[in-house]
Amino acid sequence: MGLSILWTFVVILVSYISFRLFKRILNKIAKTKSVAIKRLFYIQKVFEILFFIIAMVAMSFVWSVDLKGASVFASSIFAIIGVAMFAQWSILILYPNNLLLQKPVIRINK
Repeated sequence: MGLSILWTFVVILVSYISFRLFKRILNKIAKTKSVAIKRLFYIQKVFEILFFIIAMVAMSFVWSVDLKGASVFASSIFAIIGVAMFAQWSILILYPNNLLLQKPVIRINK
């Protein structure tokens, strides 16, 4: 247990330092190529998420997380997100269909 905690701190420290170095290199490249700040921000966020995922995978190896348990957790999360997206789509598609399927009311006064 004590060794796992030590390795956890090592993984966190290495991932933090490597991300900071990568961010510094990315800023230098962005200055030389004159990349827009907004674009640089999004690129940094993508790589921040990537570094976080890599750190989580490394920590799962340190703590010897069972792959079967992790896959069940991931599939549950994807199922919940899928149901939520389907519900959102279902609500959004309801209103245009309602407008398209209504019978137009035409009254002719004689």
